[in-house]
Amino acid sequence: MVFTLLMLPFFCALTHAQNEMAFTDEFNGDALSAARWDVFRGRPAVRDGKLTLAANANNRADIQTKGARMFLYGVMTATIDSSSWMRNGQTTDTSFGFEVFNPGDCHYGVVLVANGNLGLLRAEPDGAGRCVGDPKFQEYQPIPNWDALRARRKLFVTLVWAQTGAILSVSNGEIVSEVRSKLNSDAIPNVPMRVRLNADFNETYTIESVRAARCEPVSADEFDGNQLDPAKWELVNGGAVVSGGKLTLNGGTTGASVRTRGKFPPGGLAISIESTNWKPVTQTSGSSFGFELSDGKCCYVVVLTGNGNLGMLRSDPRSGACSGDPEFQEYRAIPDWDAIRANGKVFLLLDWSASRVVARVAGGDMGVVREVASLSDTQAVSRLAMPVRFNVGAGETVVFDYVRYARRMTPLALVSAASFDPTMLSAESIATVFGSELAADARGAGALPLPTTLAGSTIKVKDSAGVERLAPIFFMGPGQANLLTSPGLAEGDAAMSVTNQDGGVSFGSVEITRAAPGLFSANASGQGVAAAQALRVKPGGAQAYEPVARFDQSLNRFVSIPIDLDPEGDAIFLILYGTGIRFRSALAAATAKIGDMPVEVLYAGEVQGLAGLDQVNLRLPRTLKGKGEVDVALTVDGKTANIVGISVK
Repeated sequence: MVFTLLMLPFFCALTHAQNEMAFTDEFNGDALSAARWDVFRGRPAVRDGKLTLAANANNRADIQTKGARMFLYGVMTATIDSSSWMRNGQTTDTSFGFEVFNPGDCHYGVVLVANGNLGLLRAEPDGAGRCVGDPKFQEYQPIPNWDALRARRKLFVTLVWAQTGAILSVSNGEIVSEVRSKLNSDAIPNVPMRVRLNADFNETYTIESVRAARCEPVSADEFDGNQLDPAKWELVNGGAVVSGGKLTLNGGTTGASVRTRGKFPPGGLAISIESTNWKPVTQTSGSSFGFELSDGKCCYVVVLTGNGNLGMLRSDPRSGACSGDPEFQEYRAIPDWDAIRANGKVFLLLDWSASRVVARVAGGDMGVVREVASLSDTQAVSRLAMPVRFNVGAGETVVFDYVRYARRMTPLALVSAASFDPTMLSAESIATVFGSELAADARGAGALPLPTTLAGSTIKVKDSAGVERLAPIFFMGPGQANLLTSPGLAEGDAAMSVTNQDGGVSFGSVEITRAAPGLFSANASGQGVAAAQALRVKPGGAQAYEPVARFDQSLNRFVSIPIDLDPEGDAIFLILYGTGIRFRSALAAATAKIGDMPVEVLYAGEVQGLAGLDQVNLRLPRTLKGKGEVDVALTVDGKTANIVGISVK
């Protein structure tokens, strides 16, 4: 099995449902679910856990989520297989993503286009009652290595649509490509969209699964009303006027400043800024917009300055005040700042992560977009939570249309720690999650009982019944965590979140089933020689355990040790170790084959005293003698585990 890690940072917080998957379809059964999907054209077919959309020369095929299944910003994952993709550079209407299409009204989309682009689209009525013609806004960003990606036909897709922009990650199991939109999502209206799957003329593709979740900003202010919201903001100095959906700060002779009452960990900050009296690039500006913590003891700053720089600053106390020469200071000039601010309006996305800061800035007409990243790790400044602060220098006036903050979130890849199967887990099983910035350092649990906080990070699992539990943790590191799924998880879709020491959140989802069998392999990959033992029982009852694998230094891998079934009077048993097996419905529901031969399952259940570890005992018949290298296949409650191997002498 090839397992793909999608390390895709984005800024999106799930709604009040708190990490609950809003929509999922694994296409089980023999027909498309009429309760989940509307069919517009074509005849979609469901078979063997796959949806097939087949268009012919005369008709397209397309479906979209039904009823209230709409998403105002969201994340979508899909597994797609096609042999008829359009080539790079060819025109196609085949797409997968978020889309709303109402003829005569509007057409908005954030999609993967099958000729290898991330597409953002806004088209409005052409005056003839049709939502066609030249769109008012259209952006296509090519997916790197598209031809190489689609060469293997099957693609794993993650599409993120947030207020701060769109990000697309595509993998074929060997390589991963990522592309993000240049502009934030204000280029298209903030309207709910459906998950929509389109097949253009003569194209056919299959989809194994679709999952989508809604998301929204953690904190936002559109400056409605007639005054600065005192629950959100503190006026530090100067005057602030709220009118017509805008906040105006007039620097006057001494400057003006406001800051949020709340503090925010590393995340994404989107701001719409207007000014008719920007300071020239060569002049010092007292204006800055971003994150700033200044309390007389310290001063940490991550901002866009009014004269066009990404600024990072750390200043420690001097004579009890946070002033004087800073201990750390870095400024990175925004390219083409004069062109960006030419019409007075600037859109800013400030991406503050645990490793660096990126400022993406666009002019008011979206014609010029530039990006600059810090050279230094943000530890040079701080990874503390900071207020959002707007400073306007003396003689400057700045108007803000909105400010939106979202915690930095990254999708998790969740798998069985034994099989590396990403499709299912069971309660009280050992799981592995892969992500980024999960923890500051790597730590293992010292002993039982397992902790629920490790290296400052926690893991929560919310099941289909809406019950959220802390998960016990075996190991926590920056890119990987091993955990015990919580006891008592309800079957169905479950959501998992990892919160690190800085408040950053990663999330993922998985299906919880009664049994999700996985077998450990000697090399801990879920493939190759089994992590197992042979048990030899002599006629007098004496027992001896024998290894079935060893590490070959010359080959640099584990190889099998042949199991000797002689002498004839000895009883030989194979003891396999795995997880996700203990809640099988009955022992008879566990079956096994070695090679093509069914073998007796004597035990399939938990290993006492070892959290999450299960054991399967198989009787080895003498008819296996001389078989050599053979596969071991285990099925529990109709679910098939990963294949591992042994050798029989």
